[in-house]
Amino acid sequence: MAAPRPLRAVEQVFQDKAVFAGLQEVVASTSEFLDCSVELTLAAACKIGSRKLLDRIWESCPLEINASTPSAWSVRNYLRTDRHYLQFQFRQSLLEIVSTACQYPDLERWLFEHCADCDVPVEVVEKAAELGKLDLLKFFLMVSTGREKLDGGGRHAVHWGGQDAEKAARNGHSNVAWWLLTHLVTWGSSGGQVDVRARIHGRWSNGDDRRCNLEMVSWLLGHRIGYDAHDAFDSAILNQCLDTAKVLEAHSDLMDGGHCYNDALLNVAGSGELESAKWLFNQFSDDPDVDLFAPVHVFTGEPSTVLDAAAYNGNLAML
Repeated sequence: MAAPRPLRAVEQVFQDKAVFAGLQEVVASTSEFLDCSVELTLAAACKIGSRKLLDRIWESCPLEINASTPSAWSVRNYLRTDRHYLQFQFRQSLLEIVSTACQYPDLERWLFEHCADCDVPVEVVEKAAELGKLDLLKFFLMVSTGREKLDGGGRHAVHWGGQDAEKAARNGHSNVAWWLLTHLVTWGSSGGQVDVRARIHGRWSNGDDRRCNLEMVSWLLGHRIGYDAHDAFDSAILNQCLDTAKVLEAHSDLMDGGHCYNDALLNVAGSGELESAKWLFNQFSDDPDVDLFAPVHVFTGEPSTVLDAAAYNGNLAML
């Protein structure tokens, strides 16, 4: 096992002691006895945010395990000798980097340069999308396509898809969801199969976000994505996104199962969304194929009609 450089504090203690002059093995042994940092995992070092610590851990690990390897067991014996353990540490380290509030752009580069041929699992991509880490996702794409040059060589596959775009949308990261869809859906990635409901449920802070929401829903439907989102129309109505509801209504013949208008009216009657209720009534009350006031199957004890829902929740204006 390679010996890391002795701790500076140990070197300073011994440098003025003439009796130990030339006995570097004493300095090294003392430092090794006192230094527990090399026993940390790569993930722990990433949590601390120290590239120097990563270097120290890496340099202390053996390149192979044989008869000359010290008998004292250490998990770091396997970091550079077992590709499965290296992949595990690569995954854990990326999750630490993604989850931390601080940004350490040099750490992910260090990991990719040292952990050759390790893949980025979908859970890392999903977590980055969920937390809005667009720069990190862009870095993953650049590395996987060879447009980001790294020292050390090796290949790194990135497993896009899962619920990456959906989690981004649900947590209000419109820019991330949009980027994932526009950059990856052409690859046939399941990352493009974001549920339209997720986009509608996204958190808004101002009108610009609502407009972005409408643009994204229109884009999804235009690319035939999300037609299986049965509750998308209800979600738009409940969130007073009438423009979005109108877009969804225009595609109702393509949506799996269509829309349940009386269910939507029941929901807004209970929540008190008066403008949405007015729009539903004006739009569908004269439609012979739509019965807005038909009872809806609900759990026992819950209001099953529009009037019951409004009265139960004290929405006098709705009544």
